[in-house]
Amino acid sequence: MSTRNLISKCPWCSYEHDRVSSLMGDHEPKEGDATMCIDCGRWCCFTADLALRKPDQVEAMWLASDSDCRELARLWRVSQNTPGLRRGK
Repeated sequence: MSTRNLISKCPWCSYEHDRVSSLMGDHEPKEGDATMCIDCGRWCCFTADLALRKPDQVEAMWLASDSDCRELARLWRVSQNTPGLRRGK
């Protein structure tokens, strides 16, 4: 897993992220890659300048059908209902 500093704002909830992590080793985000907002749990995609945007219809369908993406979304929802794991709200 690798983490780097990257300021980006969620297009869904406007949460400002200050870093990005990859579970695939030293993978750097690139245009079209998907990520999940740690605040609202919605999927976002990176633009060419690594800002975040809402997924288009095709991307949204792919994210909804991919088993790894569904599992990550499920784990995010579990974390929101687990004392000590939920972000300070």
